[in-house]
Amino acid sequence: MPLVLLVEDEPLICEFTQHNLEEDGFQVVSASNGREALRLLESCQPDVIVLDIMLPDMDGFDLCRRLRRGEVDTPLQGPARLAQTPIIMLTARAEDADKIKGFVSGADDYMVKPFNPLELTARIKAILRRARKEQKSIALGDLVIDPVERTVHSQRRILSLSPKEFDLLYFLCSHPDKVFSRQELLQEVWGYSYPGGTRTVDEHIKRLRKKIELDAGCSGLICTEWSVGYKLESRK
Repeated sequence: MPLVLLVEDEPLICEFTQHNLEEDGFQVVSASNGREALRLLESCQPDVIVLDIMLPDMDGFDLCRRLRRGEVDTPLQGPARLAQTPIIMLTARAEDADKIKGFVSGADDYMVKPFNPLELTARIKAILRRARKEQKSIALGDLVIDPVERTVHSQRRILSLSPKEFDLLYFLCSHPDKVFSRQELLQEVWGYSYPGGTRTVDEHIKRLRKKIELDAGCSGLICTEWSVGYKLESRK
């Protein structure tokens, strides 16, 4: 489920937008100002940021520039990762000069209020599709993982994975032989982190192992590093 960070200071617009995005299958966290958005970025990794320009504490253009220049760093994610997060500006400022300034600041898209929520959803999905196309297929033994089609093939069959199982497998395959703690996997794959969430990681690893071993015949691919976390073993 893609995670959207919505930065909007008007409560009614924020509530309306969040409701519509959640109805369309997105997970949404919201901030009413720039500082709150920066605090949220310390504990979540959004797939897309929807950003108002006229915020009460800082200019949306400035926040966008800071993200793009790598000037924002957090304990759980580095500035390079934040700098690559797609940004859609959603604002009442409709002048061409503002639109140009938005794109120069680093925005990937620009929408003017009032807006059609269906159009916003369509634009977010289009940005996510473009981002996935930049990812490459991964071949590991008998497995071929295609991030564009979101499929996993083996010589035997196509594996039936849930969206999060696919995301987890693709992430581990993208970093072979590297050990990740449960908290790191929760942050990287689910986009958030909290102490009780590690059981979620364990359950997904358990199901993923079962499907890989039974359906693809790849045993021992995902290894447990006791008291640390998990890694994907490239030599298997």
